[in-house]
Amino acid sequence: MAAHWQSRFEQYAHERVGRHVGLTDEEMTAIRDGLEPTIAASRSTSTRGPQRPSAP
Repeated sequence: MAAHWQSRFEQYAHERVGRHVGLTDEEMTAIRDGLEPTIAASRSTSTRGPQRPSAP
């Protein structure tokens, strides 16, 4: 979305999430350039982040 619309805020916000889930600089650059990155298969594919414990 950020690459398509050239939105600096979208880029900033989504790069923070990408880094949090472990994207590399190379992957971030590919995404920024509008390309589909090759993501290492050994990493988790979850983008939900840390899960909160459910209420008792």
